[in-house]
Amino acid sequence: MVSAGGVANGVTGFSAGGVAGAGQLYAAGIYDLPEDTALVIKTTSPVEAHYIGFQLSNIWFEGPDQQNYVSSLTAGQLPPAKDGVRYYIIAKDGPGVRGWVDTTGYNFGSFTMRFSFKDVPQADAMPTAEAQLVPYSELSKVLPDNLEKVSPQQRQQEIAVRQKAIKLRWRNY
Repeated sequence: MVSAGGVANGVTGFSAGGVAGAGQLYAAGIYDLPEDTALVIKTTSPVEAHYIGFQLSNIWFEGPDQQNYVSSLTAGQLPPAKDGVRYYIIAKDGPGVRGWVDTTGYNFGSFTMRFSFKDVPQADAMPTAEAQLVPYSELSKVLPDNLEKVSPQQRQQEIAVRQKAIKLRWRNY
């Protein structure tokens, strides 16, 4: 399968799209994960965006279950690591660190990032993104040692917060 960036498991550069006059920049890609691999997306932004959203979807751009899985992340849910990079780890199985985006069992899909700025950054301060397909056994070689660890209990608490928020968002009026 081929993505907008040319191949699966890559990421496009950030570009304006849709109503981007409002300071919105987008990057996207397709993930096609062999067993026991993860796609690590590293993003940097010299100017912190007002809002950042990262979400998975299928080929029809339907989002996976966001109530019972962490299949999307905002900047508030994933602050930059100590090195200033945000690490999104697209994987079926959890690596035990902050930034895991759960494929909900699907090895193939797409991802989209939206950075919304109050003021559009100058050309030399635009966000960047890069992708790397990594076997689970080698994740520790590409992730920083000080990346925040997440236990299974912490992950369940994170999901409980999502469940409560989704129930409020989709409540009957």
